[in-house]
Amino acid sequence: AAQSHRALLIFLAVYALILLFFLDKKPLMLDEILDLVGVRDSTVREVLNFVPTNAGGAPLGYLCDLAIIRLLGYSVFAVRLPSVVFSLIGCVGVYRLAQAVLLRQPLWATICYAIFPLQFRYAMIARPYSQAAGWSILSTVVFFKLIQGKERASPRPTMAWAALYALLATAGLYTHPYTIFVPIAHFLWLVCNRSLDGRKRSLILAGRAIAAASLAFLPWFLTAHAAWQKIIGFGASPYFGGSAKGLLLVAHELTGAGYVGFGLALISVVLGLRPSPGLEAGQRLFWILYLVIPLLCVLAANVLFGYFLAIRQFIFILVPLAILIAMAAEAFVKTGRPRGVSLAPGFLVIAMLYANVRLLGQPGEGWQAAASTLGKLASVRGTCVLFVPPDAQDTFVFFEPQLARTLCDSEDLSAWETV
Repeated sequence: AAQSHRALLIFLAVYALILLFFLDKKPLMLDEILDLVGVRDSTVREVLNFVPTNAGGAPLGYLCDLAIIRLLGYSVFAVRLPSVVFSLIGCVGVYRLAQAVLLRQPLWATICYAIFPLQFRYAMIARPYSQAAGWSILSTVVFFKLIQGKERASPRPTMAWAALYALLATAGLYTHPYTIFVPIAHFLWLVCNRSLDGRKRSLILAGRAIAAASLAFLPWFLTAHAAWQKIIGFGASPYFGGSAKGLLLVAHELTGAGYVGFGLALISVVLGLRPSPGLEAGQRLFWILYLVIPLLCVLAANVLFGYFLAIRQFIFILVPLAILIAMAAEAFVKTGRPRGVSLAPGFLVIAMLYANVRLLGQPGEGWQAAASTLGKLASVRGTCVLFVPPDAQDTFVFFEPQLARTLCDSEDLSAWETV
């Protein structure tokens, strides 16, 4: 065990160094800029007023950005740092979950989770998805503690775990509303797993915790929902809701290795779910529900609220994928038969590593460079700037505040010099 923990610490150190080294190598992407526009020079109240202008936006991630800016000052490195921290927290959580299913090498699951291109990308982006994934993983770790609390003589530790579970679920909701789909999967597992000792008490405690988290989020939902609906274009995207194109998007983007990677992941999941001495039927059901329920709930929620489908919405299912891929790899090592479909986990890991190398080599978006060029052109005497559409100006003013003073305001179009 000590050797395994030492290996985990070494991996986390190397992984953190890689993330930190590349953290500010790429300029901010548009989605990051749109989030930071309402945060960088704002008060807490201004941030809370700004967040509902982002459809589905919840305040905790934005407030985290505000806190880090006030603590370290604004920089690309600083605003992306919380994503690194929560990615590392998620890796530790996955390790604990792998231990819970008695994997002999729980580090394999951690490595698999860390190198998922979807997770790896958002670990270096100033958006709330790494944080949301971190909260959902921690809530799953605590859920295991909650259902194991029945083994204690006193119910107090169980109540304490239930309170912590509710708190983590609330933090997840206030980071991204879709995190609630993970506790829903937990609860459905309790409903279905009739062989679980102390199931009735676990159902009551988990149900109350999820209800408490949902009620705690309700005031924000009621406040922001009207603003969200004004922003959402119903069915405007070809990847709307549960459309065929949306489902193909999930299959193509989930592993970062296209449809081939999805096929390898599917094979690995099937291999990981095969009956084995260390994996009981109830445990297999848990990982199936953890994988399927959030996926289906995301599709249903997008249809219900008219929101477009984005692969980042599925970041929560990377945890069961990583666990099951590690199970498949461990089964392969036990059998020692290097042939056929048993090689799928290894090929998938290679494909994901290649996707990450390509990701690191991409130049990124050039909004800052464009704003700098625009600022130099606008500094010419008598020159003003007209943005089309008008709200595009915030993206450039974010980098070059002086552009706000050069906006064209004349009604005589012939007098404008449009840049």
